[in-house]
Amino acid sequence: MRSHRLVTLCGIGGVGKTRLALQCAEGGAGRFRDGVVLIELAPVRQPELVPTVAAEALGLADSSSRQRIEVVVDHLRDKQALLVVDNCEHVLEATAALLQAVLRAAPDVQVVATSRQQLGVPGEVVLPVDPLPLPAEGVVVHRDSIEAHPALDLFVRRAESSVPGFDLDAVDGTDLIAICHRLEGIPLALELAAVRLKVLSASQLRERLHKRLPVLTHGMTTSPPRQHTLRATIDWTYELCDPAEQQLWRTASAFPGGFTLTSIEAVTGVTGADEHALLEALTGLVDRSVLLRSDERGVVRFRMLETIREYGLELLDETGESAGVRERFLDWCQGLVADFSANWFTPRARTWFRRLRDEHLNLRAALELWSTDEDQVAVAQRVAADLWSYWIASSLPEGRLWLARVVAQPGDPVQWRRAMTTYGFVAALQGEQAEAGGILGTSLASAREADDRAGVAVATHLLGVSAFFAGDQELAHTLLSEAGDRYAQVEVHPGWLVSLHVHTGLMMVFDGASDGAAAQFEQGLALCREAGDRWLRGYVLFGLAFVAFERHDRPEALRLLRECLDDREEGDLLGSALALDLVAWTLAADGDGERSATVLGVASRLWGTFGQDLYGSAGWIERRRTCEHRARRAVGDRRFEAAYARGVALSRSGGFVSFLDGDARPARHGDRMERAARLTRREGQVARLVASGLSNRDIAARLTLSTRTVEGHVQQVLVKMAFTSRTQIAAWLAGGAEPAPDPVATR
Repeated sequence: MRSHRLVTLCGIGGVGKTRLALQCAEGGAGRFRDGVVLIELAPVRQPELVPTVAAEALGLADSSSRQRIEVVVDHLRDKQALLVVDNCEHVLEATAALLQAVLRAAPDVQVVATSRQQLGVPGEVVLPVDPLPLPAEGVVVHRDSIEAHPALDLFVRRAESSVPGFDLDAVDGTDLIAICHRLEGIPLALELAAVRLKVLSASQLRERLHKRLPVLTHGMTTSPPRQHTLRATIDWTYELCDPAEQQLWRTASAFPGGFTLTSIEAVTGVTGADEHALLEALTGLVDRSVLLRSDERGVVRFRMLETIREYGLELLDETGESAGVRERFLDWCQGLVADFSANWFTPRARTWFRRLRDEHLNLRAALELWSTDEDQVAVAQRVAADLWSYWIASSLPEGRLWLARVVAQPGDPVQWRRAMTTYGFVAALQGEQAEAGGILGTSLASAREADDRAGVAVATHLLGVSAFFAGDQELAHTLLSEAGDRYAQVEVHPGWLVSLHVHTGLMMVFDGASDGAAAQFEQGLALCREAGDRWLRGYVLFGLAFVAFERHDRPEALRLLRECLDDREEGDLLGSALALDLVAWTLAADGDGERSATVLGVASRLWGTFGQDLYGSAGWIERRRTCEHRARRAVGDRRFEAAYARGVALSRSGGFVSFLDGDARPARHGDRMERAARLTRREGQVARLVASGLSNRDIAARLTLSTRTVEGHVQQVLVKMAFTSRTQIAAWLAGGAEPAPDPVATR
């Protein structure tokens, strides 16, 4: 407001735009000689009445025949005032016309407007108003700390004012945190929910919020009629949409994880001239804050807050459109998985892994629908099996849950068997070798009975992997050799051949046969090069690094591990944990005990997010113990423990690759601290948020900046600090460095 005359607060109904505008007006009232005037447009239904309502708010009783807009403009011409114009969206054009005339004629008048859609007035600055920040899960709830968590603070304050005798100390804090998350920090929803504590305990309210809209049926008598219920607030937005926008709202609600233009086109089935109408409706819903737009890596996505989406789902049922939209959504999901299966072992793999990660919530919803429909269980089994590489690269625990669910139903024998094999593989990677052996044994028996030669080959291979992790080298050698012979006689995905070379090579490393192991890895590398693959190539590079480590060529091992980590997909915790463990072993063998301890801390925490350390394998764990012993001997127990703790903390932000850099040591400051003094306060603030793991988009939302502005700040930090990656920023701060004081903290 110090540099712009018209600021429009935009956001969904109930997000707190009015309250923020009024608070802003209260805080800045002293700057305006002629005070602050509130113009409430919520009750106005006829656009032509907007100037009249404004005149009344200004206390003007001009009864001449002049146009009311002229009366308002003439009155404000020489005033120094702040106008707060509330709820503009339903009379947008009339409000824009009035404000444009006022701002042109009255140079000392400023305006704060609230709307679900921008006004489109020249010079307007749009400030998105997002829901309140949510407390992290696991936060300890007590009175002295709740102010640090705005959503929780609002809920508790409303509960205390609404419920006689409400005692924060007597309530389970995890219930309060869960309620805030379920309501996504939307102030109106939180306030309405707090009132329900008159008749429900916090745990009961938490339980019932899965049907959120029906629960919140009673509002507060002091609020405007349209805000008596959350339903009324959303109803009001829906009624303002034209029929095409309403149709798109209903259809888009089928996407729990948001969507791209391509995906919504597929589900709506639009073609030709209809594409323009879809774009118009899409733009309209974004303008009305029904859809939230984001742009990551050049991919534009749209999403709804869950409350808004559930409303759309209810309307789908009411209009009888639900079955058709659901069917088209599921068809789109099947096509997505089929395209991923065809592309994950190609030069396009990174794009496809990221795309599936973007669509994760949508795939989860599809698996839920397929697995609960007995006529679609075979589809669920096929999809869960086809996603094996995605589960490894993104979410082993969730993959195992879905696989367990789909193999518990008969479905189709072929797809059931594929899902069982994948289920056993995931269990083995998580370190559950006894369970993996049983699952894979069942799958192998079924494949033999059905004369499924490819199924027999893959199950044999994975039984050999599980035996290797369990420490049975003789059995592993037998099974992996048999799998190689069987693969030569059948047609399987080349990814399985690369995987066999990796597993066989690792087994040979543990047998001390480094030359044979290197030959296996080179064969795997050749297949990856032929396909243009980079994901499995990372595991091959890990194997070659292991060979270099065994040959005491530590510089080569670290070079290969850097390349391996560069190939890791974002979110591929298994591949990252495996490579980082070997980084730590190599650093310890090189006498760098402090960095080794830090990297061990990172790796240990990563392993713990999806399974047992190092596959639960005694042989692998023994090597780690040797590494730890060397590191402790090099730096002493106290420094080891401190460095290890830094690594555990650093893993939360993902900023670990930089510990392969000699200049990224946590304890090293030197000229880097001198450079840190050159950062502006805003750059220091952005650096902290980068280190906490936030994306540029998230930082922009947190600081109320544009994404492009944040990108500029990040670039300045990198240049000034002589860094080349965001992970180096995280590593630097994890080592105890401090940029310029945080302007928020010092206010």
